Amino acid sequence: MKPEDIKKLQDEEKIAKTKKKNNEDDDNDEFDEDDYDDAYESVMQDFADEDDFEIDEDEEIDQDDEIDESTLSTFELQQLKIKKEIEKLENEQISEKKWTMKGEVSAKNRKNDSLLIEELQFDRTAKPVPVITQEITESIVDIIRRLKKNLKNHYLNYMKMNIIQMN
Repeated sequence: MKPEDIKKLQDEEKIAKTKKKNNEDDDNDEFDEDDYDDAYESVMQDFADEDDFEIDEDEEIDQDDEIDESTLSTFELQQLKIKKEIEKLENEQISEKKWTMKGEVSAKNRKNDSLLIEELQFDRTAKPVPVITQEITESIVDIIRRLKKNLKNHYLNYMKMNIIQMN
């Protein structure tokens, strides 16, 4: 036999083995797809009618308005509260923002004189000018008097030293 013939035979044997395994696996399955579907449908019927699972978005909105909160469990009340909060936050994000919240806005994009009405917060780049009060003025005057007195004493001491050195 030629090597090509041997390879073909080996390939045919592999294909036959895989087909045989697939047939054995199908025989070992206990349920068909139809059996799974029937089981699922029977379980769903135990919980509620099929109409409960087919809710349109319009019906869901109407149900939110008509919910009697006294019949709901604590968990359902919490979920309802969370759902309302989420809707509120989503509406805030989608809604049109005030001009002050849009970043840099030109005069064309805001109402006339609206900049005068708003209380804006901004950082100053220059050092703020100190406010001069009576206390600050008095402290400055005290410092000047002390310096003047020290200079006078220093000058007198200097003169005395010069006089002593000359003699």
